[in-house]
Amino acid sequence: MRGHIGLLGALLALQLVIAAVLLLADAGLGQEEQSSFLSIDKADINRMSILDSEGNEVTLDRVADEWQLSLPAVDGGDFVLPADQTKVSEVLNTLLDVRAPWPVGTTTDARERFEVTEDAFQRRLSLSGADGEAVEVFLGTSPGYRRVHARAKGSDDVYSIDFSNYQLPATAGDWLDSSLLGALGEIERIEQQGGWVLTRDDEGWLVDGLAADQDAASQLADRLGSLRVTGLAEVSASGEVVGTGSTAAVDFLVSDGEGRYRLAFFGSTEGSEYVVTSDRHPGGFTVAAYVAEQLVLDVEDLSATAEASDGDSLTE
Repeated sequence: MRGHIGLLGALLALQLVIAAVLLLADAGLGQEEQSSFLSIDKADINRMSILDSEGNEVTLDRVADEWQLSLPAVDGGDFVLPADQTKVSEVLNTLLDVRAPWPVGTTTDARERFEVTEDAFQRRLSLSGADGEAVEVFLGTSPGYRRVHARAKGSDDVYSIDFSNYQLPATAGDWLDSSLLGALGEIERIEQQGGWVLTRDDEGWLVDGLAADQDAASQLADRLGSLRVTGLAEVSASGEVVGTGSTAAVDFLVSDGEGRYRLAFFGSTEGSEYVVTSDRHPGGFTVAAYVAEQLVLDVEDLSATAEASDGDSLTE
């Protein structure tokens, strides 16, 4: 009887060992299956193109380790603008870290239902490597918060990955470096065309050669130096920036560490945004109305003459 019990105990122990080995093997296999969804190295990517279901498309190119937006022709030629380097890098890092453990569908019906086909998708992403070959991905419906169905071109497998379509907008303004019109270095001179001239010397700011209100002058220089745009202005078929036909509400010539440049602000009929142009970048850009309106100053707004006179009278 004791021998029988001992034999049963040994068999049970053997079964436990076998089960443990199988579990470990399954776990190891699962880890192998947790491969990257995209088979491309970030360092090799030099172009990213995004197309959405409405036909909007945007292309970003990496030139000398800086991402740029490639935009349609303006004034007879194609042009590029600086992209938001941080945003591009974060999106690529997120995509390249995505793991695809197992597919949620492999049939034609599944691809159509999840909107990841050649003809029906919510986003079509193309990543081109240094060798010229592209990895293409179709992003479709969302099965839950911050998840989206995805399929790589050439594969039947559809995955539910940790990503969202909103992270891949197909409009250039969403990828634009919003600081592209900011000053390059310290501002030393601001000329309001047809108006006053603000300069800085060792003693501080002068307006039209006289002492300026230092706080008001510094605030204006800071606002111009850190100017942020909200997006791209509309461009007509002829290449004209829409909204710049009228006289500028305020027109500056600004001198910074890289030289002199122009900033012209045009009022918006809607009142929520202004259009601004610069000779440092082609095209036009939008800024919030309240930001532009803070820049519309008369010489009296910058002058320290009145304060100085009040001080003198009190002294006397």
